[in-house]
Amino acid sequence: MSTLRKSINSEMRSVGFVVGIPYYVFTKQIGRYTYLVVEGAKIKGYAEIRYTFYKATYETRNNGKPSRIKVYRKNESAVNILRYLHSFMTLFEESSAKVKDRGRYRETNP
Repeated sequence: MSTLRKSINSEMRSVGFVVGIPYYVFTKQIGRYTYLVVEGAKIKGYAEIRYTFYKATYETRNNGKPSRIKVYRKNESAVNILRYLHSFMTLFEESSAKVKDRGRYRETNP
């Protein structure tokens, strides 16, 4: 993927993210308290919006503030973020499927 074929909003929707603020904030809930987040910002020295991709865990005792953050990519172009997201989501879905398959195996064969 060398250039964006569609807008970043539609590309993010196709990967399963919810558009919070168009072109700037995208989220995907992957657990009860865990979200994948892509945030955009205009950074001096760059002509385009730069994006940061991270995983945040929010616990109820922290009053809406994240208790843990893991940054995967920082200050990347839209093309690079989307390229990384496609591979990340593929690996994430494969590992989730393996965990689910193991659970089914255990249930049917005690």
